[in-house]
Amino acid sequence: MKRWFVGVMVVCAAMLLLAGASVAQPPVLDPGPFHILHKQGAIYNSNTGWNLSTLPYYPGSDWAVDFVYNSQGVSILHRDGAVWNSDTGWNLNTPPYFAGTAYAKALEYLRDVEGCWCLESTGWWIARDGETEEGSGVYFLVGNLFGGQYPYKFLEITNQIGTRIYGRMCTWDFDSSSWECDNMQGTVTGDNINFGGQTTDGTTWVISGIGIFFDNGQGLGTQISGVCLKTHLPYDFLTEKGSYTIFHAWRNGCVCDSESPPPPLE
Repeated sequence: MKRWFVGVMVVCAAMLLLAGASVAQPPVLDPGPFHILHKQGAIYNSNTGWNLSTLPYYPGSDWAVDFVYNSQGVSILHRDGAVWNSDTGWNLNTPPYFAGTAYAKALEYLRDVEGCWCLESTGWWIARDGETEEGSGVYFLVGNLFGGQYPYKFLEITNQIGTRIYGRMCTWDFDSSSWECDNMQGTVTGDNINFGGQTTDGTTWVISGIGIFFDNGQGLGTQISGVCLKTHLPYDFLTEKGSYTIFHAWRNGCVCDSESPPPPLE
């Protein structure tokens, strides 16, 4: 009887542990709708079903091998190298279309971002002011609004290797009459950019940013808007500071020259 009671207690304890483990699990998020490309050009949407009209659905022709969604809509790769886009239709020249070869297997868009970008930003420096409330030992946080724009700020992407980018963000320091540049590197994926980097100047400043490419039709062409965070390492309770910045960049009419001073303020 005693052994039976102990066995029951062990089983109950195990069940309680399993029940606790199951309760502790976080909820599983819905991964969202999915799309499936049919080999004859139709696309299935898990929310709306098959699209057999607005896409080039050619029954009996097994031509479609890959597809990509971006700011232009959906693009479908033909097995012979042509690309159909929902905004522009068929492209039979670039990429190379070789009828009857069935050589194409995958489609990727690579945004070319190398070069000089005009830059403007607005943000907040957050720092300890070095003063304490009497008797508390608590340091106050002080926020300073700052900002600037081209020609006193610029972003230069000096090298791009596939989706990998390297460059710098430069700001003219009016106090020292010199350019201050932060090195950066990151990746470009579709219409999104991510970057980070650091520069050593007494302490190691670490920057990180994200942005999205767009064109608002105002004559500036491709633009980037996003946010950038900056702080320094190692952490110091008495001197810790950092910044939060919103930035905007564009290409038209930009010159990135850190060897020469910008024009004086008007």
